[in-house]
Amino acid sequence: MYHRIAVKQQVELVSLIGDIAVLNGVPVIHMHAVLCNPDGSTFGGHVFELTTNPTIELFMTVNTTVLKKKSDDASGMKLIDPTQ
Repeated sequence: MYHRIAVKQQVELVSLIGDIAVLNGVPVIHMHAVLCNPDGSTFGGHVFELTTNPTIELFMTVNTTVLKKKSDDASGMKLIDPTQ
């Protein structure tokens, strides 16, 4: 179970990493972020929703092979399937 961390104050995005894969024919985004408070302390976790103000610089690498996910019964998670 992922825990949501509500961020109410202005912070700096210092890292954003993840992937876009396909699950049952639908694109699924899985991202992690590290955010920085004005005092320099950081915190991070899974991204459920992200609003930026004023801007964000994002560099994306696009692969020619589509990542596909499948349900893993043992963990209950949706995992990237390297066989597809």
